[in-house]
Amino acid sequence: MTRAKPTLLRRATLSCRRYLASVIPSESGPTMQLRQEPYDQILLEAPTRAVGYSWSSFLPFFSFSPDSHYLAFFTTTNSSQSAPTNLAVVDLENGVNLWSLPVPTGNLSWSPDGTYLLYRAYDGNLTLLDVVNGRTTPLTFDGGQLVRDPQWSYDGRYLSVLVQEESCYCETAVLAVPTE
Repeated sequence: MTRAKPTLLRRATLSCRRYLASVIPSESGPTMQLRQEPYDQILLEAPTRAVGYSWSSFLPFFSFSPDSHYLAFFTTTNSSQSAPTNLAVVDLENGVNLWSLPVPTGNLSWSPDGTYLLYRAYDGNLTLLDVVNGRTTPLTFDGGQLVRDPQWSYDGRYLSVLVQEESCYCETAVLAVPTE
């Protein structure tokens, strides 16, 4: 019996084409692989959580920073839907796992310079991770789950978000990103 080649579920490449990340099926569930091109050497392999659709778009398994220095992805201990999910951030230059945070799966959004990563915490609030020092800053508090679709300004100082009201209408709000 010949074993079938794994089917690629999702793929992303960096513009410099030095790295290739893909999610492939395995017996234990979806697995994220990071390979260095052109040698096809596997640098990292980790179980990941399958991510579904949001109300507006497909949620990615992983995301490269705009400066090509970091890879953020969702990982889990096993393929069970009840297993906890972590957000892992890896330095691509040395393969070191910088941060691992317990978060549900969801949209990831990098600041334009790649120093901050925006994610949704378990309490539903938007949270900012400083990739260099690991400090997290909540940007929304009670009711943060009603805030969605964050978009960074070109200079990374502001976030434009949609805020859903009780009437189901949305309004646009602009949040100032905290600085040191």
